[in-house]
Amino acid sequence: MATPIRHLRLFKLVVVILTLLTAAYTFVFARLPSSANAPDSSTVKGVRGKLNGLGLSPSSLPLQHNLAAAPAYPVRLYKRKKHKNDDDTDNEPGDETASGNSDSNASTDAVTQFRASDPTLLISRTFDPNNAPQRLIFIGDIHGSVDQFNNLLDAVNFRQGSDQVILVGDLVAKGPDSIGVIRKAQSINAWATRGNHDDRVIRWREFLDGPGVNLTTSDIQGLEDNGELPYSDFKLSALHYEIARSLSPDDLAYIKSFSVVMTLPEPYMEWVVVHGGLDPSKPILKQDSDNCMNMRNIDSSGPVSTHKDGQAWFDVYAAKMETLTQPASPSSIGSEDFSQINFNKVVYGHDAGRGLQIHEYTKGLDSRCVYGGNLTAFILPGEKLVSVPCPDYDGSVKDDK
Repeated sequence: MATPIRHLRLFKLVVVILTLLTAAYTFVFARLPSSANAPDSSTVKGVRGKLNGLGLSPSSLPLQHNLAAAPAYPVRLYKRKKHKNDDDTDNEPGDETASGNSDSNASTDAVTQFRASDPTLLISRTFDPNNAPQRLIFIGDIHGSVDQFNNLLDAVNFRQGSDQVILVGDLVAKGPDSIGVIRKAQSINAWATRGNHDDRVIRWREFLDGPGVNLTTSDIQGLEDNGELPYSDFKLSALHYEIARSLSPDDLAYIKSFSVVMTLPEPYMEWVVVHGGLDPSKPILKQDSDNCMNMRNIDSSGPVSTHKDGQAWFDVYAAKMETLTQPASPSSIGSEDFSQINFNKVVYGHDAGRGLQIHEYTKGLDSRCVYGGNLTAFILPGEKLVSVPCPDYDGSVKDDK
């Protein structure tokens, strides 16, 4: 009977050893950082790069290791997509003192966590019933080209008081006199939608009036070099910073008044104005501001700012319009069903790469002013086009996005 007893004791010993090994394994690996189960750094960077290429922010996702498993088209991906948040998980309590300078870190946090105010999504314009304009003159992206702006107003025989000028956005940047364009537009009471370059200037100015109020240009360059500015499109090498600093209070109030989308009154209720485009999968009041200012294409994930993926947004929009049969009504702007909208024609800009695009449902007016192209006006009634030539500013043109 001795041998079976020894075997039983040996078996029990093996069980105890295995139990101890399992407990030790669990103890050690439970304390490894979560990134141990994450994709390797090159994979994460690759996914981030793809998201950034689509104009998305990885920081809008809940956890780094969930980047590749994100839902196909969550609205949150497009909200304030340019915000440069810390991609790492939150610091543990006490980390702010690890560097020995909690005040400095608090100041840096105020910079990196800065959020600009959201733009107004929609303004529904009205006319004075006793003084409605005889013509609407829509003008494409001016980009600081004040001389060409004046030339185009002359070419269309603009008459203040009887004509209403409507700018599709991007009054600023790239060209030589953004402030001059803003002040000319103000002087003629032009309406406008907010373009992506207008938006960047506004965000810069709000930053400079906020946590950046005491920062020198050298300080800001240091923050940019260290990746600590609040938005990934904040670059001192572009013109937006200097334009933002040059804005008078009236200039700033004027460009901040631009809505992202503009609807028009009778007899032009079938028209809507936006800088980039509209997402036909969403009702007008649920459009995303960043998308509307930046989109060029639509792919399976939704609107994107590049030409590389998907189809031109205006082709997708036209296909949607072709399917609509339900009559529209003036009260249907906020409808969940895009077929209930009270407009079907869109005037927009933004897409210099494709140039002038005149189609049944969409009129794209960015005709490459500042790149040696034209500045173009589209006039209602009559749907007349008028253009004036623009110079090519060569190397002085920066940041065509």
